[in-house]
Amino acid sequence: MSDWALFINGIYETVLEDISAEQSKDPGLTLFLQPYSGSAIARLRVNVPSPESPVTLYASTTDKLDTVR
Repeated sequence: MSDWALFINGIYETVLEDISAEQSKDPGLTLFLQPYSGSAIARLRVNVPSPESPVTLYASTTDKLDTVR
C-alpha cells in the first residue's frame, strides 16, 4: 500500500456507483477518475496504482461536499 492517499472533492455519486458495479464483476479491474480540468494527476502518472501497490482514495460527492468517505 502507498504511503500517501488521494482526496478528490465533488465526485458524482453515480460515477462511484458505476465503478463499484464494474469492480464487483471484475475485482482486478483498474479504473481511473479523470479530473475535470483535463490535466492528469501528476503523482498518479509517476506512481501508477496496481493491485500490488494500491492508492487509498478519500472522496466527497457533489451532493455531500462536507462528508469525506
